[in-house]
Amino acid sequence: VSLLAGATPGVHAPESRYYIRRVRLAVNSELIEPLIAAGYHVEPAETDPENTMVVSVPIDVGEGVRVQKEIGMWEQLSIAAFMQRHWADNQVSCTVTFDPKQESEEGMKAALDVFQYQLKGISFLPRIKAGAYAQMPYEEISEKQFQELSSQLKPLDLSTLYEMHSHERISDKTKTNNHESGSGSDNLNGGDDGKSNRRSTGGRGGVEEFRSMPDLYCDNDSCFFDDEIFPVDSPNSKMSEQENVKLKMGKRIVQY
Repeated sequence: VSLLAGATPGVHAPESRYYIRRVRLAVNSELIEPLIAAGYHVEPAETDPENTMVVSVPIDVGEGVRVQKEIGMWEQLSIAAFMQRHWADNQVSCTVTFDPKQESEEGMKAALDVFQYQLKGISFLPRIKAGAYAQMPYEEISEKQFQELSSQLKPLDLSTLYEMHSHERISDKTKTNNHESGSGSDNLNGGDDGKSNRRSTGGRGGVEEFRSMPDLYCDNDSCFFDDEIFPVDSPNSKMSEQENVKLKMGKRIVQY
């Protein structure tokens, strides 16, 4: 979610001013073809080439933003501890990157001793020019590399996916309507008076029936049903006394 707002995920500084962001998708993902057509580099994942594809996206975070190599291990740990204390009860997501030439094993042990009661969990990743492993999520690149990669990109067109899913929804809705029309269930307000068709639910009060369609009857977490749909004195009704009072007042309110 943070990426949608242009922020980095977790308590992290950006990899660098310019970098490649890699995202993994299932090999049968509908996004792969549009991404390839838009010029993004897509390749099989080295760890799972039969099931996973990796998409590379060139990123420019802009000027005036501190990047990982400008923030030492101790400061990263301090920021994570601050956020853990003042912002989140759940574990703060943080991978501390460090320069193996500057941080010794003894120094890392000392840091863990200092912060062991201030963090619920922490990860460490050595900052190596070649990368700690293949197809890392972030890879630093130069401005020239960024310009070359971004110049190959076209606008990402996802309209075909939208049209495809729209047809699927229409098809599913048609099948559902055909099934309901042939089910023999009673229909009330069948359209002669301009109102929408709504099925009787056999005295269950309509809770199960209308949970699946909150967009038609609900506003936020409260659903309002006309009392004409549900007879107040139905012998099969299992409504509480409070619900009956609300129903007799003209509306049925169901809190989920």
